[in-house]
Amino acid sequence: MIARWWEDFHHAELLTLPGFLWARRGQLIAPDGHAPIAAMYGITSPSAADQPRPPEFTLMPSELDSKVTFHRRIMQRTSELPGATEPIGTAFLQLLRPVSERGRQLDVAIEQMRGWSGALSVSGWRSVVNAPDTSRQEVIHLRETELILAELTGDDREVLTLLARAADELPGWEISAYRQAFPARGVLLPVPR
Repeated sequence: MIARWWEDFHHAELLTLPGFLWARRGQLIAPDGHAPIAAMYGITSPSAADQPRPPEFTLMPSELDSKVTFHRRIMQRTSELPGATEPIGTAFLQLLRPVSERGRQLDVAIEQMRGWSGALSVSGWRSVVNAPDTSRQEVIHLRETELILAELTGDDREVLTLLARAADELPGWEISAYRQAFPARGVLLPVPR
């Protein structure tokens, strides 16, 4: 029900707001994910995420009241991207951990993963200030996080192999794998500015 609401209404409405560039959604296929769905939005600045929603926006179905929570992180890219666009894979890995002073280790992990077969692109991200405009109780604001996002090719078996490799070679991360659910495969993401 929430996936249908997101695809039929929510993502399209958000993309009409100033500062929203793109939207995508993944479906959990592997452990350590605390959410069955991961939705991502490209925004021009943190303030874009905190603007009030117009009253004509379609609300989440009332049947989901008190059954759904949204864990929100506003992240900024910390690694260089070699091109003007970033390919979306058939799946993606998310590696999360609390922000540490081990910044160099983050760069080493990103470079290591970029050499893995099946990784289309690997990027590093870090939490930014999050001053929410919303007072909705179902939104949990998460801060002080580092993220490695790896766009992958291959089927679920190949993705699970890379997840196991990440767990073995990169300890200390919460690792989740998501199947690309929306938009369609092959769409390119503009690089966040």
